[in-house]
Amino acid sequence: MRQAAFLIIPSLLAITACGSKPLTLGETAVDKAATCGVVAAAAARTVATDIKAPLSVEARGQMLSYALLAGSEGTQFAPETTGAVIKRMPELADAVTDTNWEKLVAPCAQEFPIASASAPQLPTDPLVSALGCDQIGSFMRKALASDPLYEEAQVRYGKLDAKMDGKVAPLLASRGMASEDKAKAQKLTAMATFAKLGPPDKLMDACIARYG
Repeated sequence: MRQAAFLIIPSLLAITACGSKPLTLGETAVDKAATCGVVAAAAARTVATDIKAPLSVEARGQMLSYALLAGSEGTQFAPETTGAVIKRMPELADAVTDTNWEKLVAPCAQEFPIASASAPQLPTDPLVSALGCDQIGSFMRKALASDPLYEEAQVRYGKLDAKMDGKVAPLLASRGMASEDKAKAQKLTAMATFAKLGPPDKLMDACIARYG
């Protein structure tokens, strides 16, 4: 598998606490996305049977969606911004969860409505669809590599990954984008497009449904 056109991440910390101090989403785009990722994790913990267990794939996907959205404000994906959000999440975890974080659920939903999309639709353009599935698949495989709990998802994503190489290369060649520079630019564009469609785990479900 070729190197994905984005940064990948350390494990996200478990988030469980709550308190009473007031809190805002933050001033910068990175802090807003990171804060909402922490809030999403805290909300997932409130319904988990074991609050110390790793988050579900769905909960992790929603957390990562905030980071991907922050890195996709332009037409091309900015991996350094997504990486900064993911790095910032554990730094903010205690400060956020030691507050009445529940009051930030609605502001996060308003700021990042796409992070809660339940059934994203893949692009109709064959190249954008295939490239996006290829890139988001690589992202998710690396993002979930830290815990054996995600083994089932990794197997599903790995099967898709094995199929995408044979689909992406011919499509790039047919558009005159076989060179490394042109292919990289197109991958970044496809990744930004995908990030704006919904959470990465839901996108992977759609990719598997389309490409098997």
